[in-house]
Formats: sequence, C-alpha cells, structure tokens
Amino acid sequence: MQHNQEAKQLGFDETAGLQLLAKAATAGMADDFEMDDFTSGCTDVTHVEDRFITFNKSRKSYLQDTCEYKVNSSEIDQQTRSRLNGLVALLQQPKGQVFRIPKCIGWRFLPTSRDIAFIFESPGALGTQQRSLLRLFGDPSIKPSLQDKFNLAHNLATSISQLQMVQWAHESFRSENILFYIPSPTKDDGGNGRNVDVMTLGQPWVLVFDFSRPESFFSHGFPDTNPDRNIYRHPNGQGRPTMTFSKWHDIYSLSVVLLEIGLWEPAVQQQHPPDLFRVMRDPEKIRERLIKVARRRLPAKVGGKYSELVVACLEGDFGG
Repeated sequence: MQHNQEAKQLGFDETAGLQLLAKAATAGMADDFEMDDFTSGCTDVTHVEDRFITFNKSRKSYLQDTCEYKVNSSEIDQQTRSRLNGLVALLQQPKGQVFRIPKCIGWRFLPTSRDIAFIFESPGALGTQQRSLLRLFGDPSIKPSLQDKFNLAHNLATSISQLQMVQWAHESFRSENILFYIPSPTKDDGGNGRNVDVMTLGQPWVLVFDFSRPESFFSHGFPDTNPDRNIYRHPNGQGRPTMTFSKWHDIYSLSVVLLEIGLWEPAVQQQHPPDLFRVMRDPEKIRERLIKVARRRLPAKVGGKYSELVVACLEGDFGG
C-alpha cells in the first residue's frame, strides 16, 4: 500500500508509511535523534505556558517541549532512549495537516533538571505568539461562534483519529497541551495581543508527547494525582496504570476537551462549588459528573448531536 498510486491519492500511503515507523519504534529500530545543545546561539527566547519555550535560530522559529524524566539518574536508559528515538522518528515524518502535529527534529536530555526536551519546527511565522486552548478559555474577549467550535472540535478529533490509524497513543491529550499560533498585535486590534480570529481557532497544534508511545507498549506512567490533569484521564488510566493503555482512553480525553470547547470553559471548573472536581477522588464519580454536565448544559450551547457524541465518548458506548 505504501507506494500504490490510488492509495497515495487517498492518503493511505502516508498512513502506511507511518504505521511502518510505529512498528519500527516498537522493535527499537529507529535512528538516533539525540541532539547536542541546539539552543546555543538562539535569540528571542520566550517561555510559553509552563513547559514550552520558543526561540529563533538561523532565521527560523522553533518550539521546545520539555517533560520530566522522573528518574534519579544522570543518564538515559536504553529502553527510554529507544522509545524517544521511535517517537521522534514518527513526529519527524511529513504528515498531512490533519495530524495537527508540528515536525519534530530531535530530542535532548537535560541532566541538571533531569528533563527531556523535544525540539519542533515552529508551525507559526516568526513573531507569532503562542497560547494554549486552556488559556483561551479564560480570555473573555474571545467568543467563538458555533461554527468555530465545530471546526476546532473536528480538527482535534481528526488528529486523534490519525494517531490511532498509525497505532500510536498520545496519553496526554488535554487543552493545556493544544497550542495556537496567534498573529502579532497590530494597530487594527489596538496592540492588545488578542488577534485571535477564525483562522487561528481552526489551526490547533497538538503537543506534549511525554507519555506517547506505540499502542502495543505497556503504559508505565508515573502516578499523577493532579486533579487538573486527572480530569482528562479515563478512570482506568488514573494513578499508576495496571493495564495496557487503550485507544479508548485517548477518545475519553478527547471527549473531555470537546466538552470544554462546547461550553468554552475548563472542565475542572464546570461544577459547583467550583473546586468540587479538585477534591473528588473517585474517578468513576468524576466521569458521572462530567456526563451529567454534558447532558444538562451542552445541548443549549452546541445542539443535540454534538452533546450525544460527547456523552457517548465519555461513556465508551458506541453501539456495540
């Protein structure tokens, strides 16, 4: 299929090629993409959100995504190295816009902080600003239309679908890990930096691949009790996983983000009192609450079909 002309026209050849890469990553056969200190000699270094850094080098713009290694060692073990190289091999390949994932050029280990940094080519032009979907929810000046919400939801759902077609699990899909590249302020918008238009909302970029891996790999995730992150995780994927991560877990995370888009507010703030989700400890009770919110509030915001889809994804009920 990889070189079949009809498959190429349909886009299946690209998927087949990425599937081969995913299998190579599973077998530890990927090339070595570890980099030297790529940030030396860079300019316009800017911190974005809590974990991203943007910078310019040789008149090109780059994005660094930093994740914790969480191992008390000054070196990377071979299994982790193989997994990192396999991930970069997949993220480095040319992919259609439907993936909504920028091109990764390599990774580097930061021994002082024991972090791993992925370096991406920035999908935005020099001088653009970056803001997460989570940050946009809190901006009262941004009022997306119903069509804006539908387009954004469609693009994110397609991104997860494409990852699953190449048998890759994301595992960290949530609104703080979805970035938008926003044009720099102009005189027309008063220079307030809120130049978020329909085109911007239609071009989300999915990032953060610290737990990302081939579907066939067991998920050895570290325990994470942060309620702001756990609310996006399937009940079976919270705490320390005891089973193989399922593609349905990514679909569950997607459904929480779709719920947020429909209501245009963070999931963790969708209950009263506002901190209720932050103190709840039972994952199934959290899911039940999210389903109630979707059934009660979504139809008036985005209609019945969208609401039914979100509920089905939260319940894991797809008609058999």
